[in-house]
Amino acid sequence: PENIALSFNGGKDCTALMHLVRSALYKYTTLNNQPTEALVSFCVLYKKTFPEIDTFVQKSVCRYRLSLVEKNGPMRQGLQQFKDDYPGIQAIFVGTRRDDPYGDKLNFFSPTDADWPQFMRVNPVLNWSFDDIWGFIQGVGVPYCCLYDQGYTSLGDVDSTVRNPALCKNGVYQPAWSLANGTLERSGRSSSNISRSSANTT
Repeated sequence: PENIALSFNGGKDCTALMHLVRSALYKYTTLNNQPTEALVSFCVLYKKTFPEIDTFVQKSVCRYRLSLVEKNGPMRQGLQQFKDDYPGIQAIFVGTRRDDPYGDKLNFFSPTDADWPQFMRVNPVLNWSFDDIWGFIQGVGVPYCCLYDQGYTSLGDVDSTVRNPALCKNGVYQPAWSLANGTLERSGRSSSNISRSSANTT
């Protein structure tokens, strides 16, 4: 466990992943009579974030015993700073899915590109769909950011994210999980900017 980290920015995909990883680590440490240590988590910050995301992230830090490391962007620079500060970390769990940008080029275990800081990216939810994520979150009762109840389906920085038009019914925005067509997940996002992210989308 001391050689792994979690990519966590408060989005739905990495929130589901966070619950899975924490559960697996709890089982591992319990079976091996080891103490449950704080899980190192990593995030590259964007300039303008939603306060609701910041609040949820901080609550998650306490709820899941995370040791959150936040670095300023761009992504490559932030990852290098993280690598310099935590040279023992070899693998990062990432909440990327196949239908995320560039997700179709990844495997469950995908090393970073040669010209990037070297980590093994572990992608457990790679084959999950939008509906799979919400089915898990709701079925298990995983807490999530309140913005998803307000018509947002994919979260980025304030300037690149709006409520999803596909969820507006008679002037009222429905919750993210009610989106009938998962391919419209990013209809509320600017294509030029992908989230307050730590190597994954939200």
